[in-house]
Amino acid sequence: MAADQGTRDTHLIELARSVATGGDCTFLKVGAVLVRDDAVLSVGHLGTPHGVAPCAEGGCPACAAGQALSQLCTCVHAETAAVLAAARNGISVAGATCYGTHKPCMECLKQLMHAGIVRAVYGTARPRDADYLRAYDALVRARGIVVEALAAGT
Repeated sequence: MAADQGTRDTHLIELARSVATGGDCTFLKVGAVLVRDDAVLSVGHLGTPHGVAPCAEGGCPACAAGQALSQLCTCVHAETAAVLAAARNGISVAGATCYGTHKPCMECLKQLMHAGIVRAVYGTARPRDADYLRAYDALVRARGIVVEALAAGT
């Protein structure tokens, strides 16, 4: 990786971290930035859907019940929120890179792939079991999307 690419990746992960602070999930702050040709196309953060009360005000049943990462969660993931915001504004994200604070989950990975994202760079990966990782890696290989952790030291 060229030094300037590593610097750019670091800068855009930092931007994703800043975007994450706008999220309203009470358990986790996650942000995503979609970029193509050095232009930011869209951003998204983890939080309740538009028009729904924020998590802290009871908008997410999981947050209200103190059940992090449960099936009760109604929050929109950051990567999905970024893709949907671009679509809402008529912006194609085909060929873009997604920079995220966290490694995209399986659902977000599928949505990024379907939207034409070609690369996903992330800062943190959550622990996953071996079966999940095998299925995730198989999906990545099948589509050819690049999913990579931000390089250490960049």
